[in-house]
Amino acid sequence: MHSCKTKYPTLMLHGVGVRDGGTGCWGRIPAALRARGARVVFGGQDAWGTIEENARVLQKMVLRVLRRTRAERVNLLAHSKGGLDARYLISTLGMEAQIASLTTISTPHHGSSVADWIYSA
Repeated sequence: MHSCKTKYPTLMLHGVGVRDGGTGCWGRIPAALRARGARVVFGGQDAWGTIEENARVLQKMVLRVLRRTRAERVNLLAHSKGGLDARYLISTLGMEAQIASLTTISTPHHGSSVADWIYSA
């Protein structure tokens, strides 16, 4: 088994309709990362919250994780809308100095016609 211990904790950010805990959108990824030495924390944002609201929740979570782990930064691993929450956290709430990396998976960086349709109905 290879070690994947990272220098900084990894904060996992889910998308719309998903809650932290269980397997959610992550499947066995958190357990596999932890088994290889990574420090994994979930973002705790609202499954149906706005980008702005969720980014504020994430800001508090990042600061809490930094205090708790005494790390200088965190890595963000974001799925779907979690990536938009993270981008707002970094670009608008001024958290770029506390973020070591942002990796997004299936994030609608150019918008979502499905979300547009849902919210226009």
